[in-house]
Amino acid sequence: MTTAALEGKRVHVAYGDRAVLADVSWTLRAGAFLAICGPNGAGKSTLLRAAAGLLAPARGAVTLDGRAATAWTARERAMRIGYLPQHAADLPGFSCRAVVRMGRYAIADEDRDAGTRAVDRAMARTDTRALADRPFDEISGGERQRVLVARALAQSAPILLFDEPTTHLDLANQVAIAALLQSLAADGAAVACALHDLNLAAAFATRVLLLAHGRVVADDVPERTLQPGVLGAVFGVPLVGIAHPHGGAPVLATARGENACIGG
Repeated sequence: MTTAALEGKRVHVAYGDRAVLADVSWTLRAGAFLAICGPNGAGKSTLLRAAAGLLAPARGAVTLDGRAATAWTARERAMRIGYLPQHAADLPGFSCRAVVRMGRYAIADEDRDAGTRAVDRAMARTDTRALADRPFDEISGGERQRVLVARALAQSAPILLFDEPTTHLDLANQVAIAALLQSLAADGAAVACALHDLNLAAAFATRVLLLAHGRVVADDVPERTLQPGVLGAVFGVPLVGIAHPHGGAPVLATARGENACIGG
């Protein structure tokens, strides 16, 4: 896996008269797991789409290895960036293995055995091998999500962008996916992920970018970004936090004992 850098500098994106991102900057390099957090409508998905080169900012710049992300062809971007959107198609008529294999489309004239090995590795890492021959549109929502994560991994791209990859997953699988992303970063990938669960971000991310109303509120290590006072103001929910007994990562809950990600 080759190293890569993905940067945004004062990125501004608007839909009509409504600014969705306003002067947002970020840096994503090899070895980092960046969690992008914030309320619904904060701009998380738009940031990831801009980072993936799928939309051009009205102002500012998104660069991939020093070159405008939108200047790369779709095939070139797919060789460098694996992207999992928030909403994916049902893909009727395809087996789960075939869906994962779609992640290899950008690699022209690939040796079939090499592609098969990449698909097998991706399905092993996401615990989806047992689903390989099942129709993709007949499995559960959580199983689909894991298959789609496998498809992104099968690209073998040095940059991985995930928009809420823990959606539809039970607690065990949420933790498993977050731990997988952490391990991918530790292996040298550059990983960015929109997450609703603040405790997952605190436990697994190396850095947290907090958005509100399309602007960056904080961008730092979890211990500094995920402060109850700041988060309470952003989410409109009073929060309390304690240090996790293993490692000291912040553990967050609402003041009334509700889940910290409610409203996020």
